[in-house]
Amino acid sequence: MDEVCFRDKRLAGSLDLFKHIHTFELDGNTSVFSAFNFLKARQKLIGRKLSKLYIFCHGITNSSSLTILGHTKKYDKYFTGKIQLGKEMLTLSTVPNWIFIRNLVDNIIVYACMAGHTSKTRKGTIADGKMLMKLLAIKTNAYVYASERSQVYTPELMQFKKWEGRVYQFNPNGKIVQVSGGAVQALTGKI
Repeated sequence: MDEVCFRDKRLAGSLDLFKHIHTFELDGNTSVFSAFNFLKARQKLIGRKLSKLYIFCHGITNSSSLTILGHTKKYDKYFTGKIQLGKEMLTLSTVPNWIFIRNLVDNIIVYACMAGHTSKTRKGTIADGKMLMKLLAIKTNAYVYASERSQVYTPELMQFKKWEGRVYQFNPNGKIVQVSGGAVQALTGKI
């Protein structure tokens, strides 16, 4: 199997879904570099580029009242531009570390609330999700997929069904393309 999953354990849910995918679990004490080493070892073992890296974690907001019922314009100011993945998290200041896995994977699918979100007032700031995902694609030389909205899922089954909001493909050349749900569902069909 040429798929790997990075799952932050702070995202509630069962691991039953991942029986067919090699999964590395992180928490607030786990360095993302441990996950990178896991990915490198897996890639070396299969002897070719991995097709998919799934990232399951929380997109961090600065509001305790924000629910996972869906993103609306009134929540634009709440996304912080931080993805809760390991102790370093994924932010504009830590995304350069992802060059460590450059050319090891074709596609990175980010299941985190609002990971691809940018509000009009936060464009070009540290809370710019589109810029974060774009730089992730550039640093890893992979196609990155993320949505602009909160993602509803069933924790007991870790089931993510249809994506909420617009889904974007962030290309390694820096181009950002909105993709249809069908294209993303085909890419992420097993999850």
